[in-house]
Amino acid sequence: MDRIINFMNELSPDAMSLLERRYNTLRSLSYIQPAGRRQLAEYTNMTEREARSETDQLKKQGLIQSDACGMRLTPEGMKVLLELYEAVSAISDKREMELTLASALNIKDVSIVSRDADQKNMVYRDMGARAAKCFQKYAADISSAAVTGHKTVEYMTNSRFISGRHVDLTIYPIRTAQLNSEDDNANNNCARLARKMGAKFHLLHLGEDLTINEIEKRYQTPGVQEAVAGAMGADVIISGVNSLNGSPVFNSMSVRARESLIQEDACCELLGNFLKKDGKQINNPPIYSTAVEELGAAKVFMLIAGGTSSVDAVLALACRLKNMHLITDETTAGALIRSK
Repeated sequence: MDRIINFMNELSPDAMSLLERRYNTLRSLSYIQPAGRRQLAEYTNMTEREARSETDQLKKQGLIQSDACGMRLTPEGMKVLLELYEAVSAISDKREMELTLASALNIKDVSIVSRDADQKNMVYRDMGARAAKCFQKYAADISSAAVTGHKTVEYMTNSRFISGRHVDLTIYPIRTAQLNSEDDNANNNCARLARKMGAKFHLLHLGEDLTINEIEKRYQTPGVQEAVAGAMGADVIISGVNSLNGSPVFNSMSVRARESLIQEDACCELLGNFLKKDGKQINNPPIYSTAVEELGAAKVFMLIAGGTSSVDAVLALACRLKNMHLITDETTAGALIRSK
């Protein structure tokens, strides 16, 4: 593949540029369909004239269609999009940068997608798609996986690259007992991923507005204990990480508690654990939560994190979790390399 790509690039750089442009148009439309030309133009930073030219050509090729609701990919268009993924990834090869960053952070692996997550929300979807491709490879050799409720994990579980028939695989949710929206979404991510992969799954239902005593009783029930034990013994754990201001746990705290964490230089939160940039934990792990060290027991800890606000968080976790496979964007990767 590499030799063919290099030959094509030397023979006709314009053709390779056109391939990338058509792929990006199909990919963008798949995220927002059905959509009109103006919406597509705004989403991709094209002019309406450029969007019209691209979509007219894709219509002629039978890759997109339009109706009263807007444009959408045809089944053939979706097939072509999935097939183009590997080719375009090879064209915009980031492997040297990935290896450099993995070595700098001393972690298992790094996967980088193009562009800047701070500039385009679409890049988070790209990270989700890349994470899905990575997990599909891991899934062939594991018996269990666990997911948190982070939005980046949701993008992965919604990816069209998640599929298959993994009847021997079991998916578990990882959540805290703090009953926030992120915890609730862990069950959703777990069920969605398992159903799309044909895998088994266990959910962790705790209820709402529970007292500490009520939560403690719930954690003593066989169903909850089974789900927690399964998550902690998972071969692969998939998560995002929260910057301090983006943490639902942090934002639910009292003003005094938040000020204390800020004064102690907390930079991120994961499952109720607050860390400094050097990886040192500031607080005790919350009751019935998951300690950072437990995440390191998995064969692979997949971290899907992008945007410059996540740089310190990634550095903190990289100090603690050497089993990390980081999925991030190009701009964040550059910032991480420069920080080392």
